[in-house]
Amino acid sequence: MGRNGWTSALVRRLGATVLCAGAAPAAGLAQTELNLLHGEQVNPFGETVTTSRTTVLTVQHYEQWRYGDVFLFIDLADDADLDGFNDDDAYGEFFANLSLGKVLGADLGFGPILDFGVVAGASFGADDNIRQWLPSFRIAWRVPGFVFLTTDFALAMDAGGGVQGRGRYAKRDDHLITSVVWLLPFAVAGQSFSFAGFAEHQSGSSNVPVALFSQPQLRWDIGGASGLMLGVEGLLWFNKLGTKTHEANPQLMLVWEM
Repeated sequence: MGRNGWTSALVRRLGATVLCAGAAPAAGLAQTELNLLHGEQVNPFGETVTTSRTTVLTVQHYEQWRYGDVFLFIDLADDADLDGFNDDDAYGEFFANLSLGKVLGADLGFGPILDFGVVAGASFGADDNIRQWLPSFRIAWRVPGFVFLTTDFALAMDAGGGVQGRGRYAKRDDHLITSVVWLLPFAVAGQSFSFAGFAEHQSGSSNVPVALFSQPQLRWDIGGASGLMLGVEGLLWFNKLGTKTHEANPQLMLVWEM
């Protein structure tokens, strides 16, 4: 399973990364990014909770068009243990956002609100039979210093059928996901940095407890025009992937923006 598990992620991650600086207004803007992360990750599904050294390669793409933007990513994950979790797994998400301001040709902003959006999203996972539909409503905020700050309200509809036969979570009921995504660039001693990420709250259902999930990132631009960045990402879970297991682990990160 990829680093983002079965959740709605980026609505939350409408990119939780500098990639999402696509909040800029120019139509036709497109950017692709490779992320390489390495660190400990928890397997919450074993008889005892274990952690393994895990490497995740993420390919993600962001593109704007006349009426909104599109974001997608694919995680390829592998860890040091053959335990059925993060073993040569693939996980991906796709999100298409319609800006209501662009569709209506009107400035809908007022006060701290910049715009509203309607999002069609989906997530898919190979190892754990994940297939989830994620229709959402978005509020884009106008906050000084931030390239973007958004709040999404998603209805997560599980269409994957679960994986009861392999000791994992069963198909879960429809539930609500509230997520916040941000990007804040800053400079220290002439060096460029950014603080980006997302945090989300997943409502509970009849067979799954309430969950909190966040992946904040601190990035240092070391490559200038080459697009290389070094950083660290926090992997924070409360009730990970439908279990009552918690996680708080740092991940080392190398990024190449193309």
